[in-house]
Amino acid sequence: MAALLTIIAVAAGTMLGLAKGGRLENAITWRPAAWELAVGGVAVQLLLRLTGWSGGLAVFVDIVSTIAVLAFAVLNIRLGGMVVIVIGLSLNLLPAVMNWGTPVRPQALVSAGIVTQKDLDKGVTVDGPRHLADGDTLGFLGETIPLPTGQVISLGDLVLHAGYV
Repeated sequence: MAALLTIIAVAAGTMLGLAKGGRLENAITWRPAAWELAVGGVAVQLLLRLTGWSGGLAVFVDIVSTIAVLAFAVLNIRLGGMVVIVIGLSLNLLPAVMNWGTPVRPQALVSAGIVTQKDLDKGVTVDGPRHLADGDTLGFLGETIPLPTGQVISLGDLVLHAGYV
């Protein structure tokens, strides 16, 4: 999940809410069900991304933390945007579980300017709970969308960000 896009999506949603007559006091006093699942799951995912921790245990931790955030979203399904967030999380979780890690399309890395074709030919590894896609099951749901910001995201990430807004 691209952290910058998440911040932008949450800020856009906040501005939209304020423009529609919402008040920040409502957000401050709001206590959704099982909020601890969301805080814990997101904190673990951020830690994974910041440390670059890789391997099978990192994949397991990523899957468990995603399930925690998904459980939070399901428990709060009646809130605006949560249905969309559940769909986005599910789209991200499926290929990660099916392939024991999120598949990343190699050409997306080149298109995003993260690596060169020469680097790919020599052999590239990706860090975190991901791996280069090579005919993976549901690989099209992995990280396949290059961004000009030097990031590659998934269809699930796009759906998630729409839900955040």
